[in-house]
Amino acid sequence: FDRGYETFTTAKAWVKAGTSCPSGLISAPGCPKTDYCSFSQGYFFANGTFNNGASVLWEPGLTIGGITYTQIQGNNFWNIDRGRGGDQTMNGFFQLGAVRLSGVESEVAADAAIIDAYFTGLDVTTTITTVSGSGGTYQYFNLPATNNGITKAQVTTAGSSIGGYIDANHCD
Repeated sequence: FDRGYETFTTAKAWVKAGTSCPSGLISAPGCPKTDYCSFSQGYFFANGTFNNGASVLWEPGLTIGGITYTQIQGNNFWNIDRGRGGDQTMNGFFQLGAVRLSGVESEVAADAAIIDAYFTGLDVTTTITTVSGSGGTYQYFNLPATNNGITKAQVTTAGSSIGGYIDANHCD
């Protein structure tokens, strides 16, 4: 689907096979939410995402750069990046995740391709760095300045552009 849809847990379906027509329950999309709308980063990554309905859209996970992440990992990434040492490159990760999970990535395809290319082969879980000092212990993402020929600045710009799309086309 190329736009956001309500997701029903199950729906009754029939499968025609020869002379039989058995029925069963399958996961199914519902009605369009609105034409080409997207939920925000916070809807999918911030605290409360396990109670707002986002979990259904996380199945079977979020793939960015060829690596699939779980909702729990996404929530953890959000908490790391929003603390001390936040990295705007991760904002691109979250923006791409929001449109991808909302099913409207096609609306921002060029920016999505930039972000996806940067993160290709880069498992962000391996870039988490823990620092301990007199100010306490905190974590941050130690992302490379360039990956696959894409710079962090390009990812930040693409993420900002996707953020503008989400602001203008936010799902109610």
